[in-house]
Amino acid sequence: MLVLWCLPSVLTASGSEKGSAESGEIMLAKANEYYKNGNFTQAVKSYETLTSTGFESVEIYYNLGNAYFKTGNVAASILNYERALRLAPSDEDIEWNLAIAHTKVIDKIEPAPQLFLVTWWRFVVGLASAAMWGWIAVAFIWLLVGCGVAFILVNTSILKKILFTAGIVCLCCAALTMVFSYRQYRVMTSDGSAIVFTASVPVKSAPQEDSKDLFVLHEGTKVEIIEPLGEWKKIRIADGSVGWLRANTIQVI
Repeated sequence: MLVLWCLPSVLTASGSEKGSAESGEIMLAKANEYYKNGNFTQAVKSYETLTSTGFESVEIYYNLGNAYFKTGNVAASILNYERALRLAPSDEDIEWNLAIAHTKVIDKIEPAPQLFLVTWWRFVVGLASAAMWGWIAVAFIWLLVGCGVAFILVNTSILKKILFTAGIVCLCCAALTMVFSYRQYRVMTSDGSAIVFTASVPVKSAPQEDSKDLFVLHEGTKVEIIEPLGEWKKIRIADGSVGWLRANTIQVI
């Protein structure tokens, strides 16, 4: 089931940006109304207008993905679900709708096996957004400061040992969550992944039209961008296969 997120306000601004934010909220309300009334084509146009004017949020990308799916544009729906998932990692509604959209993709690629530690690391990092990990890191820093102050004030050796140990733990946790935050930030801001937007496209062995065709991809398939070269992108798919695609056949998440 595709669920529409209708929040009273997801766009905020202050100062000179207040009028722009209010305009964005009006546009969002209209887009949501089009969606509710089953006018999915107009809803897509309205949501796209929002994103093209600089507004973005989990709700906008999620609803845009729903609207595209309703119009039969699977590739665009996957693209926008992926963009929503970047802003809200591990969100169950987004993951569910993304899984539904993937059932419509022709390519069924089995992911290459990964080391347990790599899988575990990506899972843990994806539990929160970059901002959330940042706030958790700040909380641990304040706990570290509190442990330091208490360490100075207490007189008993047992309490000092406990506070010293707690301070070390807080320091390690703060450093680790800062790494998580940076990693999520890189994921959100990098151009490392894209979605195929061509019905059928051959992946080349070299960045040349007359080079050998290695395999064929279809719209909606997710690829990892390894290296850009002019009008070409070197890509890798989930099973580890590598090749070259023209940049205009994919859209960056």
